[in-house]
Amino acid sequence: MPWETSFDEKEVLTAAMQLFWAQGYEHTSMADLVKATKASRHGLYDVFGDKQELFVAVLDCYRREVVEKNMGPLLSDNASLGSIKAYFASFSRFAESENSQFGCLVCHTAVGIASREPVIGNYVRDFFAWMTEVFRRALQNAKRLGEISAEASPTQLARFLTGLVQGAAVYFRAGVDTKIITSFVSTGLSVLAK
Repeated sequence: MPWETSFDEKEVLTAAMQLFWAQGYEHTSMADLVKATKASRHGLYDVFGDKQELFVAVLDCYRREVVEKNMGPLLSDNASLGSIKAYFASFSRFAESENSQFGCLVCHTAVGIASREPVIGNYVRDFFAWMTEVFRRALQNAKRLGEISAEASPTQLARFLTGLVQGAAVYFRAGVDTKIITSFVSTGLSVLAK
């Protein structure tokens, strides 16, 4: 008799995402994933492959369901300085959410296992490159509109902003006071002043 593999993939990915986000990759077993997702072990293997493949699918889900939703206006072709500031202002709302103590799943993965798991490390580097490109396009628009200095390098500033996001994520994960995180972000954004 074949194993039952029918389940709502989005629900399974969301449940797995919450578990990996809370516990990390290395501290999450397949037994934990079966319990959290309510899917059979064989069903998970049949649909997603091994734990690493499931984790990469979870990272994709996290990017779509969390990061892209939070970045919102920054993903628009006409994003500029206001979009960047609005994105960073959303951190104060994130601080009030139930997931704030988990920080960023990708950042947590980067400092946890990315250097030991090449496939996951590649995903993390690609994610950071994508985020940097989102910021670079908005900064290029901001420069064209005269919102930032004409001498500013959108590429260098975009790399800095990606690092600022990840630094704030580490602070969230460590439980640092929201006022300190807000001040940290505000100081970081001051590099964009003309």
